Amino acid sequence: MYLNNWNPEDASAWDSYGKKIAYKNLIISTFCLTISFAVWVFWSVLSIKINDYGFNFNKEELFTIVAMPGIFSVFARLVNSFVLPIFGGKKLTIIATALLLIPTIGLVVALQDNTTSYIHFIILAILCGLAGGTFSSSMSNISGFFPKKLQGTALGINGGLGNIGISIFQLISPFIIAIPLMGKEIGGIYLVNAIAIWVPIIILGVVMAFFMDDIPQQAGIVEQFIVFKRLNTYATTFLYCAAFGTYIGCSVSFPLLAKLQFSNVNFIKFVFIGPLLGALFRVVGGILADKVGATKMCYFSFVLMIIASMLVMHSMSSHEFLYFFFSFMLLFTASGIANGSVFALIGKVFVPKEKGVAVALSAAFASGGAFFVPKLANFSIDHFGGASFAFGIFGALYLVGIIVLWTFYRKINN
Repeated sequence: MYLNNWNPEDASAWDSYGKKIAYKNLIISTFCLTISFAVWVFWSVLSIKINDYGFNFNKEELFTIVAMPGIFSVFARLVNSFVLPIFGGKKLTIIATALLLIPTIGLVVALQDNTTSYIHFIILAILCGLAGGTFSSSMSNISGFFPKKLQGTALGINGGLGNIGISIFQLISPFIIAIPLMGKEIGGIYLVNAIAIWVPIIILGVVMAFFMDDIPQQAGIVEQFIVFKRLNTYATTFLYCAAFGTYIGCSVSFPLLAKLQFSNVNFIKFVFIGPLLGALFRVVGGILADKVGATKMCYFSFVLMIIASMLVMHSMSSHEFLYFFFSFMLLFTASGIANGSVFALIGKVFVPKEKGVAVALSAAFASGGAFFVPKLANFSIDHFGGASFAFGIFGALYLVGIIVLWTFYRKINN
């Protein structure tokens, strides 16, 4: 259904019918986004198990494969951001979810052939970046369904519960690869199962998307470019790059870092915890930002990320797995709070016409964290003997984030 006169700021309309429509679309959007995040991080598990499945890739090759979905997702998110007014939220959700079948089915086929080349897997990893692209249009679309007072809550739920797709994939994969559902057993595992089970789930998501509604988009393609004239665009994009870039970058890198750092520890069944914490605390961050102020929550989360990054640095030299693990869990939690808080801030400092575009653009560039975090971690290991240098850089980035908050938003009561 196309809703011509949609106005979530109209209190009487919102209470009588608007709320029901908005939350229906939020539920479907969140489900499809959850699937997208799972597909985006397929290589977080494949990277630590693929050599056990008859392949032979070295450390640098594995870090590169892990990073590839992230770099393509930046392009995919930018495209999704600007084509939203052309297709509308409903059609774009249907198309974007259906496209997830390409890398998914491609991996199901490739994993069953031990002669599949490294370049073939690189291409499939890049195509997983299609999944990362859906976030921008999804968040921008959902933003338009909700009034200003509920921006943090709505975007926190859509983004936060969408992020849980990472945890779901990482949680069920260790168990599903031990069951002879399809494909051949190599090294005691059925690795193809981890990917194959998502095919029917993706199809379900496509079907559900047909029940969404379309609303008038706040800005057309040409009008969207006005956000590039706003200093707020660059400030909030930097903040979100630091917040979400950390979350998604650690989500794809943590399993491989843990394997390299603690090869004698069986940690695979616990890697889902970090992304889950980040996803849940994104919802918390969005809700608290609506209640106590987005700027205050941003300050708090960035300080917490600095502390966590310093602990991660120290834990890597301590060679204590529990210290290493819990330091990362704190970083995931802090980044989740930051994600929800920054998006709440965006919803409050931009006018409605520009809000959705600003959300989409910041999300697009922040997705690059899935590329830069693993690549910087690999660089740090090669040149400094460990990943501590990389997390020192991240800590400095969070400090710059606090300076940006103080410079632009210290006088804003939101």
